[in-house]
Amino acid sequence: MSQEIPVLFPLPECEKHDPSNSSPLAFFQSASNILNGDAQKHQRVDFLHGWPVSLVHIFRFGKLDKCNLEALYCESGSFADLQIMYLAEFPSFCGPSRILRYLHYCLLRGIEEANGLLSKMIGLRPHAREICYDGSFRYKSYLIHVGSISLPPNCSADDFLNTFFGYQPSPDIPDWCGAVILACLIWHCQKLDTPEHKNCDVTECPVVLAVIIIAVVNNFNVQGDNRALFEHYNSLKLFAKSQVNKTEPPEIDAEKLVFHNLLELMSTYSHYLSLHSLLTALQTKDQIPDFDSAAYNRFPALHVVFPSLHLAVQVALILRSQPTPSVASRFWLTKVFFRSSAFSSVARFNEITALFLNLLKFMSTVTLKWQPPEVNITNPPSCFVPKSERLRNNQNVHCSSRPQKKFAQPPDRNLRPLASRQMVKKPTEFYSRDVANGPQKVSASCNPTGHNFRPQSSQPKNFKKGGRSVSSYAARLAKRMESLNLEK
Repeated sequence: MSQEIPVLFPLPECEKHDPSNSSPLAFFQSASNILNGDAQKHQRVDFLHGWPVSLVHIFRFGKLDKCNLEALYCESGSFADLQIMYLAEFPSFCGPSRILRYLHYCLLRGIEEANGLLSKMIGLRPHAREICYDGSFRYKSYLIHVGSISLPPNCSADDFLNTFFGYQPSPDIPDWCGAVILACLIWHCQKLDTPEHKNCDVTECPVVLAVIIIAVVNNFNVQGDNRALFEHYNSLKLFAKSQVNKTEPPEIDAEKLVFHNLLELMSTYSHYLSLHSLLTALQTKDQIPDFDSAAYNRFPALHVVFPSLHLAVQVALILRSQPTPSVASRFWLTKVFFRSSAFSSVARFNEITALFLNLLKFMSTVTLKWQPPEVNITNPPSCFVPKSERLRNNQNVHCSSRPQKKFAQPPDRNLRPLASRQMVKKPTEFYSRDVANGPQKVSASCNPTGHNFRPQSSQPKNFKKGGRSVSSYAARLAKRMESLNLEK
């Protein structure tokens, strides 16, 4: 089936782009080609160009999460929005899995750098940006410094991951349990700084125990009838809900916290499966991968590890109320296990119990250590900021950047010295304008009061700017004719 999908390569015209050819003639030729339907050669180079054959196939078959590519090949970066309104006060559940996305980024950068195609990674300018929901309807931008990592020759995916995380597997643990254990340890190591997991041991963590119980038991239950197994889980959810209500009902905040932790752990396990598929594909770059082989089916799928998220929440809430969750978890091994009429049910349950105890014993001795990536947390783009805060920030920036004007106080006339106020004793000649005449020369003898002022003339309603009225010209002309005394 995998051989039926061909590997597509971009057309040669996509690789050749002359930025200097920006004349009007070239523009109209391009527009004409697009209108005629020949727009394929004007599209951007596909991000699959230059990838190995195996890497192209795992992407097309869904073995490689798309969220691990957006931060590299999208100019705006990746975006993790609020997906469940019930958890609006909590941040995005993609935080603990960021270390696994970081390894995706580094490996893909190593591939593009080896092929000389770093220009395709338009998201790395210069960091990979992740815009994540930060709780309470706020967002943050995470700028991740991404380096180049190449898979060494003759290095398996397990060797690469074990070396990076400092993980030493045990021969007593089955191979299919490695992904569940490592995902739980990666998640729990990053939660030790939080108040709810400050003094929490991984073998006594209710969330980890609930996931391991359901994952281990369900891996053996899937061998039976699917319809009967579905009815078994439905009845088990009702039983777990009754057990939660029988004791002291948990608070809403506690239930939300457990739900959010399980979503984080689910995201971590999903990213681990994607990373393992990427490493497996890089071992055979030029070969079409066989997805039915054991290399791509070593670990159980996400729906096998988390068959019922509601059941996992209820079991974690019950274990959270117990003084020793590891002891109380054995009761739920028997409840989650689906018993069939066959005699092999007893042997399968004994195998489940022994495996569960070995897992707890092994996890108590493991301590992961890895070099965290360099991450800078900044404010998101303005489109992710509420409108009220955006306007307030713009006003603050405008007021702080605008220079303050200093207005001079008007001088107080009463504060001038008396000598300066009495300096002018005799007013000079000035001109006044009345309605009927033009400017009239007024001398000091016409001013009996002796004050230096300009007499106010009565102005009609039709008085215009400049001291002239509408009918003043005719009146002045008639008066001028009389003064000329033309009869003489």
